[in-house]
Amino acid sequence: MKAILCTGIMCFILVFVVSAQQADQITVKKEGLKKIYLLGEEPVDSKQLSSLLGSNPNSMAAYKVSKTHGIIGLSSMACGTVFIGVGFYYTIKSAQASGNDDLAGTTEYSNKSGNNMLIGAGLYVLSVPFFLLSNSNLKKSINLYNASTSTGSINSLDLYVGFTGEGIGVGLKF
Repeated sequence: MKAILCTGIMCFILVFVVSAQQADQITVKKEGLKKIYLLGEEPVDSKQLSSLLGSNPNSMAAYKVSKTHGIIGLSSMACGTVFIGVGFYYTIKSAQASGNDDLAGTTEYSNKSGNNMLIGAGLYVLSVPFFLLSNSNLKKSINLYNASTSTGSINSLDLYVGFTGEGIGVGLKF
């Protein structure tokens, strides 16, 4: 009876030991176009995500590269927006100039309009690879973080119960 009671208590304690060693992992949940980062079941904002990924040096390096590519892509898109805005301004100026029967002003503004809109579109297209690189490095960073949190857990746990010369023996292999 004592052996069964001791085995039950040992199994009860081992359940808590195994569950305590498994850390929560970061997962990504997509809702439409929005990505939500979850730690276990709780949502994580960008500051918390940065501090979590900063706890692992390999993960932090990939996260910094991701942030750098994201900033370059966002800067390229912002410059493209400015150029397209200037292009629309020149388009409006060209439309106003054509109303005054000034054809020389129309071609001058329309050339500026087309050039600025093409440059803006080119900057938008240029930002796409940087955003793709940013997303892939962020995924790599999250995978490195998740791999580092799962290395401390017990992967296999074997409990042996058998008869010995003096009674029942219990063995635990992990």
